[in-house]
Amino acid sequence: MEVSLKYTDDTDKSYGLAGVAVSMFIYDSDEDILSLSLDEEEEIKFIPDFFTASNPDFSPKKVWTYHVQQFEMYVAMTLGNYMCRQIVNRRKSVDPFAKAELRKKIIEDGKELCSLGDDEIDSLFNKGYSNMQRIFSHPGVQKVVRDFSSRLIDSRMLSRDEIVILLRSLQNL
Repeated sequence: MEVSLKYTDDTDKSYGLAGVAVSMFIYDSDEDILSLSLDEEEEIKFIPDFFTASNPDFSPKKVWTYHVQQFEMYVAMTLGNYMCRQIVNRRKSVDPFAKAELRKKIIEDGKELCSLGDDEIDSLFNKGYSNMQRIFSHPGVQKVVRDFSSRLIDSRMLSRDEIVILLRSLQNL
């Protein structure tokens, strides 16, 4: 049995994208999203230099540190996507098999993208998993996510400004 991150329909996709947006908001990176779309092939558009440490004066250590931070954001977005769909949309907990499969995928990606060791990746995974579990189990967050998902389904696309406005109420939780 494999855990699929593929969306089953537009509602599932809207909750997944809401999970990504909430994750980025929690990590103070929501301004890095340009838009979310249910219809575009590239459903999440990021600012141009989101994926690169673009300053040529950065030392190799600073570039590596940046890539590790981006990987931590990737872990949060991946877990946020799946856990929002599971916890908020389906109203189910993440079963141990799904957690193990997510961990396995993230460990593979961490080795490939950042050359991190299992223990370093596992630490990032555990931190992200605990954060996302707590966040998406919160009734206030669930209400924000449901409103966000509904708005995304209705409009089919959200701009950066719309995303920030919809998630602003998370600051009060």
